[in-house]
Amino acid sequence: MKHFLTVLLLAASVVVSAQVKVIGTTKSVTALTKAVLSSIPGYQTEVLLGDIAGCPHDYSLTPADMKRLAGAKIIVINGGGMEGFLAGVIKRACPNAIIVDASKGILPPLKADCNNPTHCKHNHSHHNEHILVSPAMTAKAIHSIGAQMRAINAKNPAVADKISKNVLKYYQQLQKLSQMYSNFARSVPQNKKRVLIQHSVFEYLAKEAGFEVKGTIFNHDSQEPSASDAAKLIRQIKKEKIFAIFAEPGKRSRMTERIAKEAGIPIIYLEATPKNDSPSELLRILVRDLAILKKAIK
Repeated sequence: MKHFLTVLLLAASVVVSAQVKVIGTTKSVTALTKAVLSSIPGYQTEVLLGDIAGCPHDYSLTPADMKRLAGAKIIVINGGGMEGFLAGVIKRACPNAIIVDASKGILPPLKADCNNPTHCKHNHSHHNEHILVSPAMTAKAIHSIGAQMRAINAKNPAVADKISKNVLKYYQQLQKLSQMYSNFARSVPQNKKRVLIQHSVFEYLAKEAGFEVKGTIFNHDSQEPSASDAAKLIRQIKKEKIFAIFAEPGKRSRMTERIAKEAGIPIIYLEATPKNDSPSELLRILVRDLAILKKAIK
């Protein structure tokens, strides 16, 4: 009996060691990765920054984060400069890890003189890296992740084929959502099209929903505007007859509230970050945001 238990324990350890550890940096990235690898044995997918809300630009890794990274074989990133906190870390924590970039083929590549694949400060101003907050952009991202995962599994046709099927299934759901956003965009009245966004995270979502983004309240580093800048925004809102401000409920700002109150416009709170890293939750917030926008323009 003792010998039998020993054999079972050894067998279990072999199964555990055979698992390929996959880390997604954010909940949104991890949700897409789980959709791509759904029902494929041998992969252990987990999120790195599961406990933070909003944009991780200014995040600093903790010892617990470093522990999660250790032993990772594949790290799936949002890309485009989002993961500045990984600069110099991957070489220490998991030097042989393969980087899968969700923004590959979607955003412009990093400049040639930038030798850090996870962050490039001097390239930030040329694009908005928040690609996972609109159905159309998210659909592009799952195709990108899927293509890179298929390349990793090129020597295993069965797995590569399953990845293709998983990508297609989730992509079709995103395409349906994107069509719903397009239909809604045609219904937005002209006098309600112009909006401000609190943070650049909602730029793609706003445009896909048929709105014109006339400005951003917070700068790239999430700093609130000065009193003089706030006054300029209030004047702009009144002059251009801006309809509303899009903001995240988890990032309420007194300055944003003051601007909205003095300008006499509403703040529309939309979700940018899923509550967990499940594929269904990522779809849920896209559906919910559309429902909020439909209600807002009535």
